[in-house]
Amino acid sequence: MYHFLKLIIGVLFLHVSAYGFVKDPAYDEYEGYELVDMLIEDKRHDLALLELQKSTIQAQNPQRYLLLQGKWYFSQNQWESAIGYFKQLSSQASLKYLGRSYFQMKNYSLCLDAYNKASHNAISGLNSSRADLIQDDGTQHVWISSWAYEDVLMYSECAYQVQNYEKSFAMLNLAIEATPVFELAKARVELLLKLGLYRQALGASQKWLEENLSTVTECLSLIEQFYKKSLMDETLMLLEMSRVRFPQDLDINLTFSQILFQKRLLLSAEEGFARAALTDRQYFYHAAEINRQIKKYQRAQFLNSFIGEETERLKQRVATYVDMNKYSLLASLEPTISRSDLIKDDEVKYALAYSLISVGQVEEPLGYLVAIEKPELLEKSILLRKTLSESHSKEQKSSF
Repeated sequence: MYHFLKLIIGVLFLHVSAYGFVKDPAYDEYEGYELVDMLIEDKRHDLALLELQKSTIQAQNPQRYLLLQGKWYFSQNQWESAIGYFKQLSSQASLKYLGRSYFQMKNYSLCLDAYNKASHNAISGLNSSRADLIQDDGTQHVWISSWAYEDVLMYSECAYQVQNYEKSFAMLNLAIEATPVFELAKARVELLLKLGLYRQALGASQKWLEENLSTVTECLSLIEQFYKKSLMDETLMLLEMSRVRFPQDLDINLTFSQILFQKRLLLSAEEGFARAALTDRQYFYHAAEINRQIKKYQRAQFLNSFIGEETERLKQRVATYVDMNKYSLLASLEPTISRSDLIKDDEVKYALAYSLISVGQVEEPLGYLVAIEKPELLEKSILLRKTLSESHSKEQKSSF
């Protein structure tokens, strides 16, 4: 027993750090600076700070210590404190973090200065054949090969904010050539749209979709930029491209159909809803409803038969029979409607009462008319009840 306890205590001792927590085995291979970096990256900020407070950490490499201190404050959104540490350094990493910190503080000019300094330092140690460069006035250089796309996006946004639109656009173009990442392509489209260059934005989007294996989410994200600008024709063009690549995708077909419906291009919208219904049956209702609105009643009834939810199916069928003046068919649905939630709808009550009266029934429609509460239907209901009462009185007199 003694030896067993001694073994357990020894294992725990190996995994307990100087600051008193049981070290996660996942960090076993990391020590010193690497451990702090990993803890910051994993958002274990308290543990990272405790590790930084070790005197051995600072003594090993003062420059890296300052960088880690800055990164810790950066991870806490304490931008000014982070800047204080980063400004003491001149490494690529520190200058990029300096730029990111200024960006968070919306100090776009200083953000650009930090990034430009990082670029200049990187370029000075490289042959031009090994670096991708962008020049704006022959003296400023931006090195892009090793940049994370987040840094590119920040640089481009800063250039836009200080109204250097040419540099903003050129930066994105160069980065996309070096590393074709969707986030960069999306930012380029957004920039062109902000500048009012709609044709160029459409061209850039089409080129990206043609040359890259975009996902459905990426397609819709690009399309959304045009939709938010109310550029419906451009939106539809991109949707058509996306439908060719993803013919059965529900989200793309629905977006396509909804925009066509807004533009009152109903036949094309109906085709999109019918295609979407192959994935989700609830959209048969929308397809049937469009056919009812354009008076294609036969197809509306055909599509209605595929609607899975009974209340929706009955509701759409009632509307179709009313439009067709098929009151006898509507009256025949009375037993089914009376057992469904649809009977709570005043519009349905009125239509059903009218249909029953049309086929010669008297007692049942009166009950439906009395139950109507919708203000815009009350007057019509009262008139119909009056007509029904007068008709009933005439029948009684004639029977004598």
